[in-house]
Amino acid sequence: MTTRQRVRRTRAALVVATVLSAVMWAGMTGLAFLATVGGFDAWVGLSRELRLLVVPAGLIVAGTVALIVMVRNRGIWSERHVALWVERQQPTLAYRLVTVLDPAVSIAPALETQVRNVRWTKPALQSMARGAGIPLVGIVPALVVVALLPSGALERVTTPRVGDILIGPNALPVPDAIAPIVVSITPPAYTRLEPRILEEPRTVSAVQGSRIIVGGVGDAETIRALMGDVQLTASRTERGWQVDFTMEGEPVTLVLSRGAIQRVLGLEPIADSLPLVTLVVPQRDTVVREAVGQLQFEAEVRDDYRVRATWIEYIISAGQGESYSFRSGVLGRQAVGQPTGTLSHLLSLESLGLGPGDLVHLRAVAEDNNDVSGPGRGVSETRTLRVARSREYDSISVEVLPPVPADSSLLSQRLLIMLAEALIDERTALAPDTFMRESRRLGQDQTALRRQVAEVIFVRLTGEEGEHAHDAAEFQDLAQMSPQEVLAAAEAATDDGAGDAIDFHGDESPVVAINRPLLEAYNAMWDAASELNLGDPDAALPYMYVALEAIQRARAAERIYLRGSPPRVVIDLDQVRLVGERDDVRPGDRSNGTAVAVGGHGDRLMAIVELLATGDARAAD
Repeated sequence: MTTRQRVRRTRAALVVATVLSAVMWAGMTGLAFLATVGGFDAWVGLSRELRLLVVPAGLIVAGTVALIVMVRNRGIWSERHVALWVERQQPTLAYRLVTVLDPAVSIAPALETQVRNVRWTKPALQSMARGAGIPLVGIVPALVVVALLPSGALERVTTPRVGDILIGPNALPVPDAIAPIVVSITPPAYTRLEPRILEEPRTVSAVQGSRIIVGGVGDAETIRALMGDVQLTASRTERGWQVDFTMEGEPVTLVLSRGAIQRVLGLEPIADSLPLVTLVVPQRDTVVREAVGQLQFEAEVRDDYRVRATWIEYIISAGQGESYSFRSGVLGRQAVGQPTGTLSHLLSLESLGLGPGDLVHLRAVAEDNNDVSGPGRGVSETRTLRVARSREYDSISVEVLPPVPADSSLLSQRLLIMLAEALIDERTALAPDTFMRESRRLGQDQTALRRQVAEVIFVRLTGEEGEHAHDAAEFQDLAQMSPQEVLAAAEAATDDGAGDAIDFHGDESPVVAINRPLLEAYNAMWDAASELNLGDPDAALPYMYVALEAIQRARAAERIYLRGSPPRVVIDLDQVRLVGERDDVRPGDRSNGTAVAVGGHGDRLMAIVELLATGDARAAD
């Protein structure tokens, strides 16, 4: 091996030693910095904002020290500097090594042999060991200090997070209060929300069904927890105590006490909203001549978390007079799995088996993933498709008008009755909790229908539409009034009360006749919804039938007004000619009039005119 090659090997070793020394110096400095800050935090306590800066600051300090070490030893990259370093370690070389490496000097073989016979490996290794040993000596006490830090102190400065106020010796119970406390919130899995941690909260808002853990420092046996009227038990943890419970559906207070000290937390549940279903197509009810072809059905759905599935519900009513039959079904079920979605289905009318006079009621339904209090179901408006009867084309053709609100309520109430009867029939096949959930779902639908009826009453009586029409609580007092009191209240609301109301005199007026049954239906729906929410559809059915009968009476009192002039009457002459009853028709008696002698056509006409002028009845003959 030549002298130059030996120098290059030494240079490589020095580079490794220098890098190792820089790393060790940086590690020693970083550990010392963490030990200092961790001890200071354990002593006085630092805010989370300051502790978030500890790791970046420590990295900057350690990197600066490493850079200084590398800059101070930057000469190791030069062979000449390495040769001078070797000369200092082996003075016996007497600068022969530098001379051999100098390209401008002609080297004699004897000088090359003298340099080759000198060994400088051991002195070089000793010098590198000294350079790395100094920071190694400093790392040991830094590790000792870190090991002696209180439990959690290093965690607080290296990974600060919300809720770590319970870690470390500075988290001591406050003598005159239950503090500090930390609340951990884990939402239900179906929401796919991230867990949250709150420090020292006054109120806790969480989705219904969330797991709530309230924790603090101190002895768990001294803590008493009362959530509403329910006594909770505090369990012991590594750092203190905790109370574990589930967020219920109603707001309540959590009272924590230790002796005479109390702390109150407000628990505010966030209800999972029902999916919002908006019907896009068809936009209105319609009448078809024959049940053939296809009907496009589209709806948009949206949920606050995630929609599980959407489908179309239909109910077909057939018959007339007192004989009616109903059948229902589901079409176009689709899985969504997203917070928003679109339901699109091409409905074949032939597949429904419709006949003349049949009615089809269609609505879109969406179900969410709520496995705590649901699943919740949202429904769209109901659209009605009717197949015309053949004889309808022999009468006056009336322009298509939207259905009156009473008609829509009538159809929905019939559907709810059918669903309640079906639920009663399936009682033995359903688990108790499933039966209760389905009954409460019917109660929600009945409540929604009751709000629609209340809106109809308000608009009819006051002539106003607005936010009041969407709050069912505004109509609770209204539903308890007599029709006369309601009309008087409406008159006062519209500021049109001069003199006596003409509807209060004589026989019952059309306004009273229409709205009295609707008020009865509203009250009956209120009772039906209460029974359904209690899981007793058998007790709810009588009220539901009363509501249906009241809506039918309100419907019978409606008045229909055509928009504009009516169209021309269409009559099938071939069908109606000579089909009338003539058995009771008798010709009247006629007497012969006096003959009028006229000479010609003109004279005859003049004679008739003269008879008409004198009032003679013979002019008719």
